Amino acid sequence: IPNVKQNTTYYVWVKDQAGNVNVSRTIKTQKVPDLTTANVKFTYNPSTWTNKEVVATAKATVGGYTLQTSKDNKTWTTINNQTFTVNGTIYARLIDSTNQTGGVATGNITNIDKTKPIITSVTATTNSIKLTATDEASGIIGYTVTTNNTTPSSFTSCTNTKTLNVTVGNKKQNTTYYVWV
Repeated sequence: IPNVKQNTTYYVWVKDQAGNVNVSRTIKTQKVPDLTTANVKFTYNPSTWTNKEVVATAKATVGGYTLQTSKDNKTWTTINNQTFTVNGTIYARLIDSTNQTGGVATGNITNIDKTKPIITSVTATTNSIKLTATDEASGIIGYTVTTNNTTPSSFTSCTNTKTLNVTVGNKKQNTTYYVWV
């Protein structure tokens, strides 16, 4: 019998052709399950730091209901994923055929970093350049010094750090250098 309400007691009656009616039976419908860490899993693609978009996907292990997702916990779609261009929260819930819903589970997107590192100081001596830089999100992983202002394709690797302090030696006097982090 479709379109029954969740968490409601119903009385079931049957009548035969002769007019006999059974003694009623009662049954209580179940509540649409709440989603919890035990019955829903969130995955993120990519799952590492990125300055692009991230697709967050929810997968529930509870059957018999429709999975919905949202980016604002207000506007719901019947798809299992949402695309994020900035860090945020994916919301997931189950819904039955009468639009009754269970509790909401959330996943957090925290690996989008669109803020460039900041070079806080550059000091030149006769043959070296000292640079200091910071990055508040994914961290600095490389630096380079060039003699032209074309964005470089290779960097000297460094341990992932929020603050970089490095001196680059063997530089020519009276030369213009560009520092990249």
